[in-house]
Amino acid sequence: MSSPCRYILLLLTLPWHSLRAEERLIDLPLETLMDMTIDITTASRYQEKSSDTPSTVIVVTKQQIQERGYLNLSQVLQDLPNIDIQRYASQLTSDQYSIRGIAKNNGFLILQDGIRINSPTGEPIPVNDNFPIHYAKQIEVVYGPASVMYGADALTAVINIITDQAEDINGVETKGVVGEYNSYSHYVKAGKQLGENVAIIAGGHYKESDNPDLGGDYPNDFALHDLVTFGGQTVTPAGDRTGYRGESSSHSAYAKLTLYKDLDIGINYSMFKGRSDIGSRPDYADYGADAYINTGLGTAYANYRLHISDKLSGFIRANYSWYELTPDSRFSNIYNDFTRSGGYKYASGERKQLEAQLQYQIHPAHTLSAGISLEDYYAIPKTVDLDHPYNPDREPNAQNAFYAGTNDALPVKMQYFGYENIGTYLQWSANWTSMLSTTAAIRYDGNSIYPNTVNPKLGLVFKPVDKVVAKLLYGTAFLAPSPMFSREHYGSFSGQQNAQGQYSGDFFNIPNPALKPETIDTVEFNTDYQITDQLTLGVSAYANWLDGIISPTLTPTPVSHYIPGGFIATTQHNDNIGNSIAYGGDLHFNYQKQFSGSVLKLWGNYSHADGALSRSDSGFSTGLPDVAAHKVKLGLTYTLQDKYTITPKLYWIGATNSWQTQANDPAELQNVPSYVRLDLYLSAKVMKNLSLFLNVSNLLDQRYYNTGDRYDSSLVYSPQDPRIVSGGFIYQFGD
Repeated sequence: MSSPCRYILLLLTLPWHSLRAEERLIDLPLETLMDMTIDITTASRYQEKSSDTPSTVIVVTKQQIQERGYLNLSQVLQDLPNIDIQRYASQLTSDQYSIRGIAKNNGFLILQDGIRINSPTGEPIPVNDNFPIHYAKQIEVVYGPASVMYGADALTAVINIITDQAEDINGVETKGVVGEYNSYSHYVKAGKQLGENVAIIAGGHYKESDNPDLGGDYPNDFALHDLVTFGGQTVTPAGDRTGYRGESSSHSAYAKLTLYKDLDIGINYSMFKGRSDIGSRPDYADYGADAYINTGLGTAYANYRLHISDKLSGFIRANYSWYELTPDSRFSNIYNDFTRSGGYKYASGERKQLEAQLQYQIHPAHTLSAGISLEDYYAIPKTVDLDHPYNPDREPNAQNAFYAGTNDALPVKMQYFGYENIGTYLQWSANWTSMLSTTAAIRYDGNSIYPNTVNPKLGLVFKPVDKVVAKLLYGTAFLAPSPMFSREHYGSFSGQQNAQGQYSGDFFNIPNPALKPETIDTVEFNTDYQITDQLTLGVSAYANWLDGIISPTLTPTPVSHYIPGGFIATTQHNDNIGNSIAYGGDLHFNYQKQFSGSVLKLWGNYSHADGALSRSDSGFSTGLPDVAAHKVKLGLTYTLQDKYTITPKLYWIGATNSWQTQANDPAELQNVPSYVRLDLYLSAKVMKNLSLFLNVSNLLDQRYYNTGDRYDSSLVYSPQDPRIVSGGFIYQFGD
């Protein structure tokens, strides 16, 4: 047996040796073990048991968050079945996510207490430290299409962070973390019930890290050659170059005021700053430049819960949300000749929404839900490279910005536009017998810039015997074409003029206002079985058909005069040029055993995904990118005397398709090798209000890779972090 395998087995068996055979087993209540008994609100937007909802649901509890040392949403998703995360893959979003075989950072919704907190206009965003969860009471993950309830972008999942109530906090809790590579972070939350009718919670976080020197750990992947432009000009000789840098930072804030138990008024804000050359090849990016991507998100809302009668209830809600690629965001790469004085980007989007939902219990066994949503949007898509930061206080066409290589002769064509959407839906849930219930729902969305959509959903829940739940589900959803994909344009001019006096450009990406939504049809089956009071087993299977996939493609003929005064040899735009089928499933389990003075928990899942992605423009069909066909994720938590906790987690991620094709066969994707990683979390309650913890990521210090992005400038094999050690404290003020 190899040395790493011995270490893994030793860590996973250590807790067993501390248990005495004569210790008496205490039967655990069902509620502590089975997700399907927990109350959730995400699937139908009103409270119901997870076993009754017409969706595949996983609930991560507050206790699990604490025992496993989760600090942010990304760490939670990493442990869930049929989710792939490619770290350090993308210049724009850093990490890239795939759920059930579909690789899209903008294909799932992130909610907080039912309010959308990711990009309001569907832009791909980082999902990293900018979504902290230190204030979470539980996290509800609903797999599958959910446009019938949420409209656009609920393509693969809806993730809802349910926050603590004021009485749950009743004071102040602070958490500090320090670690290697100059990493430190601080988290705080506070809550108080101020009389019978007023409650308030608030909090936030801040994190900074230099992150590992991957150039030193993977010297062959980050070999520094001369920086040479497409035109053949050497900008920086290899000997003068600065090596790879990976620093990042994030911060967030939130607050919620509850009045008379039914009115919530809240805000949520987050910011993530990361290098804009993450995942870039060393010959395509100037690692030494001061180049970062800064993504800001914010939401303000008011939510009023309605209790009209014993049979009629609901909510009415207003919210305003915004997204911004801040003006100091910039690139320094081969596409802008490695400039250190320009390369600025800007984008923004905002949404104003008014929505309402009513649910009426027509009969003790029948519930009817109906809702309406009115939305107003405004967006400035990601701009072309600018030679100075965008000024948000000026109108888009008053930026005094010119295309590079035109001697300030051709002003930049700024894209900006507004649009509206109205959505309405109806859902009927019926309990026909104690064993059988059904759900039927339908939604219509009418949009001012893309075709209207109709999304149905059907669900059947069957409970043949006690402690067994089986669900057969069908649903559809749509992913709206985000402003970045429909209206973004980029490219540059050479600085030369042709015989007609037009500035020449080899290539530009241009807008495509006719872009249509991507749509999905999903069939899924899942069953959960409470085998004993200590062991649950679940099985799921699914098939997704995704149509109208948006991807860059050459325009049928070059739009050479898209920019007045210029001549462009080649143009591309984003278009609906593909479709895919993804199918697979997972097997997951939870085991829990309690002894006198200690508790042992085992959990884990195996996931399988397969399928094909086809492009109509090239005629090629490939495997699914960013998806490992096989994944195993295992964990163990051992708690002693309710004070000491050890949680090792083991990951085996199989070979993963990259986005890039093989040089000798454009129908075959390049493959990133499989890897094994072991993480370890330890915590100890040293005083009534004080706990200490230690976290070791990649305990065995393995060198392994994730996939890179789809572009020629991206690494096919993206190097990953070595072993990282961090530790900290949690202190609670008050009772």
